[in-house]
Amino acid sequence: MPIKNQTMTQKNNKIKDVCLDQGPQENHTAILYPCHGWGPQLARYTKEGYLHLGALGTTILLPDTRCLVDNVKSKLPQLLDCEKVKSSLHKRWNFIQHGAILNKGTGRCLEVENKGTSGMDLILRSCTGQRWTIKHFIK
Repeated sequence: MPIKNQTMTQKNNKIKDVCLDQGPQENHTAILYPCHGWGPQLARYTKEGYLHLGALGTTILLPDTRCLVDNVKSKLPQLLDCEKVKSSLHKRWNFIQHGAILNKGTGRCLEVENKGTSGMDLILRSCTGQRWTIKHFIK
């Protein structure tokens, strides 16, 4: 059953102690970063299927809270103002606890890719069976 309107830090089964994170705002891309549970790592999955990263509350009052988007052009997941994204499917995701994070518009999954000695990358690609879990959540 999909998790709806939940707040969490999200972790991937391929790597320990690293969470989904906003990264530098000027890059507009989500990253992996050591888990600390503060604002940039707070993820909110809504009943509409949006996945927001940033402080809790309305995105109007908290402009640093951004929406995870698959813009089709890049393999990197974008973080943008949800209201400014034209294609509603590119900002909608299917997420199930211990399952994939799948973009409804592109069919690509949010996944972790090994970069060799320089760590791991957060990318969008065809699903390979990676699983995401909620570390903490509030109903």
